[in-house]
Amino acid sequence: MLDNIALIREIDPSKAYNYIESLPQQIIESIYLSRRTLSSISIEGTPRSIIACGMGGSGIGLNIAKSIVEKELRIPLLIVRSYNLPTFVNERDLVFLCSYSGETEEVLYCFKEAVKRNAKVLTVSSGGSLEAFSQLINSVHVKIPKGLQPRMALGYLFPPLIVLLEKLNLIPSYIVDTLQKSSISLKSFARSLSIDVETEKNDAKKLALKIHDVLPLIYTYPPLSPIGLRFKQQLNENAKKYAVFQEFPELTHNEIESVNTLRIRKALVLLRLRNEPRYLKEKLEVSMGLIQNFVDETIEIFPKGESIISNLLHLLLLCDSVSLYVAYLRNMDPTSIPTITTMKQKLRSGSNFTEELRKEIETFI
Repeated sequence: MLDNIALIREIDPSKAYNYIESLPQQIIESIYLSRRTLSSISIEGTPRSIIACGMGGSGIGLNIAKSIVEKELRIPLLIVRSYNLPTFVNERDLVFLCSYSGETEEVLYCFKEAVKRNAKVLTVSSGGSLEAFSQLINSVHVKIPKGLQPRMALGYLFPPLIVLLEKLNLIPSYIVDTLQKSSISLKSFARSLSIDVETEKNDAKKLALKIHDVLPLIYTYPPLSPIGLRFKQQLNENAKKYAVFQEFPELTHNEIESVNTLRIRKALVLLRLRNEPRYLKEKLEVSMGLIQNFVDETIEIFPKGESIISNLLHLLLLCDSVSLYVAYLRNMDPTSIPTITTMKQKLRSGSNFTEELRKEIETFI
């Protein structure tokens, strides 16, 4: 079925499959846009911390950015996925707010809190209220292209935070350069996963066939954790498929005890690095040896590339592509998200919360 391109196009009229080959170019364009926008940014002193706010596709981009910079970052970076900033945030901190649409409710509330507390503010969106609020307080705004589903715009969403950290001299410059070079190298891998590459030669199609009719148990560890979470979320939204995500070593303290109680077909999907620390490798292999007794299949995925950045990008592209092919196997339009859309419509019905927020923000200026 996955080699029937006409059928795939019928299932996916919005052509979400174009995202597979566009991701590397999105990253390259986002680096350019971010460097251009932030070239003249001036922030007095070094922030005490960076508080990065985002939900859904925008939020997972922040997690990916953190994995890329964490070992080199010179100040704390905290990710917020809720309506409220931590109590300690004040004028000594920088609040980075990311929402593809610019209308994410939780992010807009965090924006209001940041302004109220006199924190430094920087925003990213394709427009919407977040851009308008940024203009209201004259803060720097990185504007990215519009017209995409947020989860199909991930390549635009995570580079701005990394470029900002470079601009503030909080990470070495080689990180952004490596990200750009790795994205260029990723293009050939992206082509190998496209819909017109037959299943026998397409890693994403082969993996989709293994997990489309079972419960995937997606297990991994930092720094790959954001990709595991993203994989789970993409299966949820694109394929309308339930999946489980958990991290090592935490899962060895709890979840490992319950896997044998799941009376359904399931596959263990392990995202791993080849150079695992000895202590982690030993615990992983012992615990997986036990879990394998209770699953129908074990799939280990090792990313290609010589750097952690190229490892992350390789896994990201592979897992995103797999989620699309699982959607096609389940006859699901990956673009359509009817339940989420209905929820948002009901929440917004009769509400003008953005105008109310604007009025509150104006009182703080």
